[in-house]
Amino acid sequence: MNTQIHDPIHNMIAITPLMKEIIDTPEFQRLRELKQLGGTYFVFPSATHTRFEHSLGVSHLTGELMNVLWKNQPELLITDRIIEITRIAGLIHDIGHGPFSHLYDDHIRSAKEDDHEIRGCKLFKSMVEKYSLSLSQEEVSQICLMVNPSKEIQSMWRYQIIANKMCQIDVDKLDYIQRDCYHLGLNTCETFSRIIQSVRVISTPSGCRVLGWPKKVEFNIFNLFSTRYRLHKQVYNHHAIKAHEFIVVEILKQIKKSMGGETWKLTDSAIMCPLHSQFSKLYKKLQTRKINKLVGEMVVKLPHKSYHPEDPNPRIILDHLIQLTKIGFAGGNKNPLNQVYYYTKENPEFGFRGSSQESSFCIPTHHQELIVRMYSTTGIITESHKATWLDYKETWK
Repeated sequence: MNTQIHDPIHNMIAITPLMKEIIDTPEFQRLRELKQLGGTYFVFPSATHTRFEHSLGVSHLTGELMNVLWKNQPELLITDRIIEITRIAGLIHDIGHGPFSHLYDDHIRSAKEDDHEIRGCKLFKSMVEKYSLSLSQEEVSQICLMVNPSKEIQSMWRYQIIANKMCQIDVDKLDYIQRDCYHLGLNTCETFSRIIQSVRVISTPSGCRVLGWPKKVEFNIFNLFSTRYRLHKQVYNHHAIKAHEFIVVEILKQIKKSMGGETWKLTDSAIMCPLHSQFSKLYKKLQTRKINKLVGEMVVKLPHKSYHPEDPNPRIILDHLIQLTKIGFAGGNKNPLNQVYYYTKENPEFGFRGSSQESSFCIPTHHQELIVRMYSTTGIITESHKATWLDYKETWK
């Protein structure tokens, strides 16, 4: 018998007995202590929702999408078990996250250390054995491939539901954009339900079977990516949030130095515990907002000759801190709007790609930008800082 969980975004979420077994483990319950948006709450106080509720939401949307395919395309031979296995992939996709979510992977993880997807899959495999979960070895492998698809299978529809590496439209994104907007208080009437309700598995000209959408939902898809851009522009990469995160990163680095390779298993609350007296000065900076001050900011069009992703970032020069942040419609270097496959009512089995700019002159051709910032590490902005910033800006022209 399924368990019902109330959710402010999706109303009631049904959980199968097997999913409940996974949820009722210390490894999954740890997600209650990981805020979905890391240190965003330092500036946006209501951004305290967690990876726990997001994971439930992703699992729910996975079931919604799979049920649409089951109903509209019986030839796909989707069974209740396949739906459950796919929902489990959505459920556990974030269990490998470290404290302060992406902050750990972006600034603390060593080059030899696994990223959160690989860590999560290894953790899940150990959970299956530890708790004798009713999953075959093949099912466990399928779940891990859906969470972290290899390049060889990224153009196969089953591996585009949780993490779509081809066009970036997946249930992970559909949930976190709605959930983040809700908790941040950003006004949006878009539920993106049309994206789920109209999805089909279609054939590409090269013979791949991928997820596709009718051409009429193109603007809904553009709205999905533009909302993501808005969140990155106005919230996730807010200059004051980044200034707070510089301090959190310093705490994380010191903790990792003393703990070693198991730091990622900690939680946000463990990092911010005031009983760590050795970090009292850093905690006081956060509590009194004695953070780095923004000297100046500019936006640069990509690609740019001065941008080298392999350079240290952020970079401290005397009492100046330079940070470069790439944002856009999606990660990667390709415009996701041009990677989506569409179908028509007359020919719903075959997909085609098309430039979004062909449908609207208001959809931009550029999909990424670089935010260049300079901070003062002294907490004060002097005339010297301002002059240095003006000189530095010239290097980007």
